[in-house]
Parts: sequence; C-alpha cells; structure tokens
Amino acid sequence: MDWTPYLGPTATILVFVIGGWIAVKNANNSRFAHIEAKQAAMNTKLEQMAEDARINRDLSKQIAALMTKVDDLAKSVEKHNNVVERMAVMERDQQAMWKRQDDINSRVRELEKE
Repeated sequence: MDWTPYLGPTATILVFVIGGWIAVKNANNSRFAHIEAKQAAMNTKLEQMAEDARINRDLSKQIAALMTKVDDLAKSVEKHNNVVERMAVMERDQQAMWKRQDDINSRVRELEKE
C-alpha cells in the first residue's frame, strides 16, 4: 500500500517487532486520525494472523501426535495379524498331527488283531 497520499512529505511510519508481534506506528504523532485507524486495523489483522499461525502450529503438533499413535496402532495390528496367521498354521499342523495319530492308532489296532 502506498502511504504517501495519507502521510505527506514529513510523516514517518515505524514498523517494529515486540515479542513476536508486528506493530505499525506513526512516528510524528500527527493529526492524521484516519492513518491511526488504519494502523489499528493493521495491528488487529497482524494479531489475528499471529494467532492463526499459533493455532496452526498447535494443530500441526496435534496431528503429528495423532499420526504417531496411528503408526503405533498399525504396528500393533500387524503384530496381532502375525499371531493370527501363526495360530492358523499351528491349528492346521495340529489337525494333521491328530490325523496322523488316528492313522497310527488304526494301524496299531490292525497289528494287534493279527
């Protein structure tokens, strides 16, 4: 924005940062009330932008924490799935062992009859 039409040749605008906040001030403390109103509006807008940035940082931290929890849950689910797969293999092997045991028992009975 071109401030020249509002300030005149002798006006000075100071822009400074205090504690992370940007402030704009008319250094002449002159009679330009409309400039001071615009400066107040700019300060308000800058404060809103700083607050939005803080909120965005907080949200980013929360999202990062949630993503970490999701990753941990995914690992837990993967471990659980591995256990389920191994149990299915064990049950299949156990059934094969019981069948083999039944076959052996049948063979023993046949040998005892002879």
